Amino acid sequence: MLLTLVLSLACLLAATDDRVAPARPVKLTAAAAAAVVAETEKVRADAEAWLRRGPTSYLATIARQDFGDRATLTVGRFPST
Repeated sequence: MLLTLVLSLACLLAATDDRVAPARPVKLTAAAAAAVVAETEKVRADAEAWLRRGPTSYLATIARQDFGDRATLTVGRFPST
């Protein structure tokens, strides 16, 4: 009960503190902003390429046919002659 009261009072005091303000956006120079944009575009292009062509891409697996027209795959059987 006392802990609840103390926590409630702390929350009330924190909510009424006028010194608390949200963080302001970071200001970048034009060169730094251009570098961030270039890196973001490179990462996005790499991700898109992986999604389209990567063998482990979850989008590429939709069209993949691992077994062809067979419903099962037998592993370890000696081929018949």
